[in-house]
Amino acid sequence: MHATALWALAAVIVFAAKVHKILRMTEHASLLDGGAVLAADVLWLAVAWTLTVFVLDMRSAAWRRGLGTVIHLVAGLVGLFAGMEHVYFVATGAVADGYMLKEVVTRWRDVRTAIGSEMSVTRVALMVFPAAYAWLVVPVFFLLRRRATSWPTATRHDWRVSPARRWFASLAALSVVALPLAWRDAPDEVHVLERNVFVGLLADVRGALHNDDDRWAEFVAKPLEPLELKRAGKAYAKNVLFVTMESTSAKATSLYGPNDYGAAFPTTPNLERLAKQGALVERAYAVVPHTSKALVSLQCGVYPKFVPEVAESNPNAIPSPCLASLLRARGFATAFFQPAEENYEERRNLIRSFGYETFIGKESIDGAGFDEASYFGWEDDALIAPVSKWVGAQKKPFFASILTLTSHHPYAIPRGYSPKRYVADPQLNDYLNTVAYTDRFLGKLVDALSKLGVLDDTLILISGDHGEAFGEHGRYQHDTAAYEENARIPLVLLGAGVKPGTVIQGKRQIIDFMPTALEALGFAPNRPLLGNSLLHGPGHDEVYVHCYFYRRCRALLDGDRKYIDNYDQREMEVYDLAVDPAERNNLFGSDPNLDHLAREKRAAMEKLVGETNALYVAQSKTRRKAYVSKERPAVGRSLYVDFGPVEIVAADVTPAAITVGGAVDITLVYHVKERLDADLRPFTHLVGRGTMFNADHAPVAGAYPTSDWQPGEYITDTFTIGTRPDYPTGTYSVATGFWRRDAGRVEPQRATVEVDGQQRVLVGSFEVMGETLDLVTHVTTSAPPLEPSLKEPLDVRFGDYMRIRSAVVDKPVIKGGLKVTSTCVFEALSLLPKEAKLHLVVTGPSGFSRDHVPVNGQFPLSEWRPGQFILDPNGIITKTRDRAGEYDIALRLEVGGTTIAAKGKGLPVRADGSVVVGHYTLLPGSERR
Repeated sequence: MHATALWALAAVIVFAAKVHKILRMTEHASLLDGGAVLAADVLWLAVAWTLTVFVLDMRSAAWRRGLGTVIHLVAGLVGLFAGMEHVYFVATGAVADGYMLKEVVTRWRDVRTAIGSEMSVTRVALMVFPAAYAWLVVPVFFLLRRRATSWPTATRHDWRVSPARRWFASLAALSVVALPLAWRDAPDEVHVLERNVFVGLLADVRGALHNDDDRWAEFVAKPLEPLELKRAGKAYAKNVLFVTMESTSAKATSLYGPNDYGAAFPTTPNLERLAKQGALVERAYAVVPHTSKALVSLQCGVYPKFVPEVAESNPNAIPSPCLASLLRARGFATAFFQPAEENYEERRNLIRSFGYETFIGKESIDGAGFDEASYFGWEDDALIAPVSKWVGAQKKPFFASILTLTSHHPYAIPRGYSPKRYVADPQLNDYLNTVAYTDRFLGKLVDALSKLGVLDDTLILISGDHGEAFGEHGRYQHDTAAYEENARIPLVLLGAGVKPGTVIQGKRQIIDFMPTALEALGFAPNRPLLGNSLLHGPGHDEVYVHCYFYRRCRALLDGDRKYIDNYDQREMEVYDLAVDPAERNNLFGSDPNLDHLAREKRAAMEKLVGETNALYVAQSKTRRKAYVSKERPAVGRSLYVDFGPVEIVAADVTPAAITVGGAVDITLVYHVKERLDADLRPFTHLVGRGTMFNADHAPVAGAYPTSDWQPGEYITDTFTIGTRPDYPTGTYSVATGFWRRDAGRVEPQRATVEVDGQQRVLVGSFEVMGETLDLVTHVTTSAPPLEPSLKEPLDVRFGDYMRIRSAVVDKPVIKGGLKVTSTCVFEALSLLPKEAKLHLVVTGPSGFSRDHVPVNGQFPLSEWRPGQFILDPNGIITKTRDRAGEYDIALRLEVGGTTIAAKGKGLPVRADGSVVVGHYTLLPGSERR
């Protein structure tokens, strides 16, 4: 009974999830097909159940308790993984694997907000309850049952059967059910479901932990000649501007006529107008449907490295110079603008790799009056002012790029924009409205550039970075498919060198942007580029598209034929886009000759991926030369920390202070005395007051792992750590050292710097400060004007120290992940002692509290003087995982540990002496504003 109870819930979840997937993924499955999909799960659970019976019947109490604990742990993990995997499937339409699990773990800081935006109570329960059931409910129940049956008055039943008989009988019975099912092949659409989810995830993780670069050793990289520019022919333009619309598919615009959403919607009238003033590209494609990868192709004219990580953000990782770097060397001003956080997916480092001189992201933009529509940035309109300011200040030719954000998942419509009803599906309708909003932004941007008088001299390329799926082929979002909705993007050329009303035919791709810009500016490269100019160059015979995740999918377009390779997920697909643009009629399997051709295309795709990745591997090896030497480099501050086979001899942390959202560069110089074993690895932590952030990384931007270090070498490891806007302010120590997986951290043998109690070497520090505010405008001797919503000043006093005259909240209704700002106007009545503290207390379903230093930490209470008025904006960044509901924002004053109770009128005062200064409603993740 114990074994049955333990595995019952995991079995129900595994089987129900598989059945749900079958119903979603195919319309033709029979009962026997379902059995084929479930066979591995039945057999696996049969073995697990039987082992549990065997363990629980062991006579040794010690072995029974030890192995029983392990089995309970495994049962909970099986249920947890099954629930997590199915939640991912429901959100994206794709079956998760271990490579995706690795992506989540290694990029948790970036993906947590995206994951949180998809969470609901039901989905969280599906993940958490199976583990809680196996780890708490079952053990507690049987512990209580055992105690009850041990009472003297308890009725006893001896139902024991010989353990060996029960063990073999159980396994035999369930195997008789499972093994015949396994002989039947499942339909191709659900072939990927045949493996057991738990075993499959662990097998994938094992493969994912291997060095990716080893996989490309069999391919020979064709070295690229150094790329140089020379003047050639007439320059059509003086400046170039790339505008990239986030997650915008061709079918979401009104450029290309009716679509399979049900009608042709006028979502992009401005884009239509600009296409008539310039040129419309008939068929344009992304390379990888993921923003960071798309930017590499768009900015550098090369394929990205086909791995699910932003490897290109490492210094000198891209095997060919990018357009910004080339033009900057020619005297051009260069700038990249985005309303998203500057550190999202290592974006700051990626833009640095492209060669841009100026990078403006969320943290550098004054967002006053704009909505944080997404969970990691401002609405697109916030870009108009900084772009206009920068362009207007240029005295020399410029190259600039703009990446929008509003149409990114979760498709949050900014406040003040009136949405339309395009379709009944609320998520798709929100997406189409965000595309329409971005189109409005494009109109405003072009109008602003026109007022600056630069349009006639500027070539503008407007495109999507990739598409977005909404269930057309059972998939959602963009990373896991290469269908037209994911890969085909809008593309419009406008301005200098473009004949109005032109239609550019043929298959084009974002690798064509760089040669187009060079031709317009009158430059010619000294060697052929991967792409062709859109102005006069021919289209591509073939176009290659690769999914973001490893071994998930890839496609090759040859003429009107599109060949999709799904690796081992399912069989290949072949579509004739001339007669089947929606990719509904798979031709694979209908003609042996076509099948043979499709397999040849698959081999060609494998060769392309292998040679491309081998080129990046070769580039990483050349990177080492700049960071590895036999002589000690003159870098940073000298120090000495001896770990035995390796020592740290210098360190540098710059700058000494940053604002939240900023970045700090850390350099460590290692001297290798002996060969390091493969299990010895460096670690780096950022340690603040009551908080710690992990900054672990592979040395030399991933190009030189410790297992390759040679005795006598000096390794200079420089890396950048970006902070998020919600990082706590204060002083952070950079703590580093070495550790082994089986033995933990290595204790330094000798150190000239401080070593903390956790065997971490403190090599430097930096200050994280709040956004700098102008104290002249925030601290005055006359009362600021009242907010329009207030008829008279408030009068809520904290003793004789201060009073609140005004309190407002900018966003009374928001979604998780966005920021709400509570602004109070204080009047200082008397001097406050140094020990005086304000506490922010947010109460609600996911409440919290923290110390609050007014004016973003710049004006502590001890500096207040009687007669001053303090305007104090207090930003609260919610989390996507915060539960929906009503939240109160309260302030409490303490002096010497004693609460100074608030009294007065105009605001609710609580029994604990705090005063409620604001309120907001957090919407569930599924709701749209």
